[in-house]
Amino acid sequence: MHFAKLQEGCRIAQKEQKPTSLDHLKNAFLSALDVDWDWLLTKLPENILIVIAKHWNSGQETEGVYILPDTNILLVHPPLSNTQIGCFHAKLMLLFFDGWMRVVVASGILIPYDWETNENVIFVQDFPIVQATGIKNHIVNKLSQYDFSRAKAKLIASIPGAYKGIENMKKYGHGSLCKVVQEVCGPNENLIRMSTYLTSLYLKNVDLNPARGEALAEALHRNTTLNHLDLSSDAEDLMNNLKSEGGTMLSL
Repeated sequence: MHFAKLQEGCRIAQKEQKPTSLDHLKNAFLSALDVDWDWLLTKLPENILIVIAKHWNSGQETEGVYILPDTNILLVHPPLSNTQIGCFHAKLMLLFFDGWMRVVVASGILIPYDWETNENVIFVQDFPIVQATGIKNHIVNKLSQYDFSRAKAKLIASIPGAYKGIENMKKYGHGSLCKVVQEVCGPNENLIRMSTYLTSLYLKNVDLNPARGEALAEALHRNTTLNHLDLSSDAEDLMNNLKSEGGTMLSL
């Protein structure tokens, strides 16, 4: 999931947070690529329902909803793309308290290394409830009860697939990110520099020309976590077209 900060006059608005503790937590939804259960269970309360959605191995596991034995965890294996590429990599938390909800978007997955050792980023904002139904709702239905009018960010989904046509390309990923930047800052603003937090980037069989190579180099220039970049191809006619100009920029 890409994350674009919604800015007022292209300046980051200050976050508003409520003081809280886990003792006041009523429900929670967490999602991640992977989970270290032994570590995570020591961080969560045991007396409330917690829903966790994570990626799963289609060769060993199945899509569905499961109760994690001897815990208060409802485990969700969401539908995966049938394109054989991509994975469920959302890192979203929805923490429900009396009268308000905390939204957390993090760059780390639910393992101790990402939260105790590695460098990651996190966005937090609290939203007040506007209408409580008084009944137990599906988490998606709960969201309509909260006031998001003062949201300081826009969430941009990345869904694997091949998208044709300008409008379809603007629905997800970088296309959606470009659309949001134009909506927030206007079409005539100078190019906004974007920092990335990536450990691996696979661009296999991608048509990269010198200009795209230069743009990629610019985007990766401030990345301090990348340790694997795949620019290979399966066939000669699919080889990238970086040429010396694009290759030089990537090697700097």
